[in-house]
Amino acid sequence: PMRYCILGACNSVRLFDRTRGRIPAGENGQDTPASVVIDGHTGAIAAALDCFPYENIEDHIHGIEHASGRHARCYVEGGGQSPLLGMIVRPPVIFFRDYVLRRGFLDGRQGFVFCLIASYGVFLEYAKSWELRWKQATPNRP
Repeated sequence: PMRYCILGACNSVRLFDRTRGRIPAGENGQDTPASVVIDGHTGAIAAALDCFPYENIEDHIHGIEHASGRHARCYVEGGGQSPLLGMIVRPPVIFFRDYVLRRGFLDGRQGFVFCLIASYGVFLEYAKSWELRWKQATPNRP
């Protein structure tokens, strides 16, 4: 299991009672990325939580490609700026943060691949948001 990288630094809600929490729909009717609304108190799990979110690399990349479109729409709808600059600058920054600062290298080869795919996901988010903005600016083009 992965213990470092981005998973080790994440404090997001992992488990919740569906009768007391929900994933809100965004303005376009789709789920917003990584958000859960909990009615009541949340706690923390003291022990390490082994996380196996993907069956294999292909499954991971498929998930990243799917989620990046949602994230791009939210970025554009939220008024995000400079997607071209973000597309160039953010992926290496994310890789450095996850692999070096969050010690992803301690997860071995899996950590390296995970951090590389995470930075690819950030690239896709900005590339897709750039494409969305371009389509909005030039509606008559394919």
